Amino acid sequence: MEPADGLTFVRRGARPALRTTTAGRTTVRWTDGRTSSVRVDRVREPLVPTGWTLEVEDWSPRDAGDPTDLRTRKTKHRVQLTEPQAWSKVPGLEDVSGIGRYRTTVDLGRDWGDDDGALLELGEVNDTFRVRVNGELLPPCDPLTSTVDLGRRLRRGRNVIEVEVASTLLNRLRVVTPEVYGVAARQTYGLAGPVRLVPYVEKVVPG
Repeated sequence: MEPADGLTFVRRGARPALRTTTAGRTTVRWTDGRTSSVRVDRVREPLVPTGWTLEVEDWSPRDAGDPTDLRTRKTKHRVQLTEPQAWSKVPGLEDVSGIGRYRTTVDLGRDWGDDDGALLELGEVNDTFRVRVNGELLPPCDPLTSTVDLGRRLRRGRNVIEVEVASTLLNRLRVVTPEVYGVAARQTYGLAGPVRLVPYVEKVVPG
């Protein structure tokens, strides 16, 4: 089969399916010359999640005055954000190193169906990250691309999306041992966005 421009083929079980972000009728040509018609009545518009909870797990030495004490203290900080931003830009969290968990809820309404899926565009992310949808951990994310295919994990109604970002320890070390790391520039840690959910529809190709 040959897809039209802007469309892609995926697998739905043992069957080929056409994935599209626009509504309309598409004619698919099989390699043997046959044609099939795929009709998509509607595709949801992209949406920008708003209202985020950021929980940062702050990793620091248990006893900064004792270089032989290698134990780690983990303190949690929680803030509310209108839109995601790097936690190193949040007042009070500038020199925190550790793990940040960004959570938001999106309501997809009652007409979200089995053929609906979505891409999650995360924008700028620093450093490694992983994504959960309604508590389900997705396969490992490629740190070289910030677009994640959520597949058909979303459901009608309310959905919780979590983006977990891990950092290096440099920002914390800058203030714990400034004589060694103080000359280093503060690093940008966390999810800076912009974040967008881009729905698509997958239809099995008849024939």
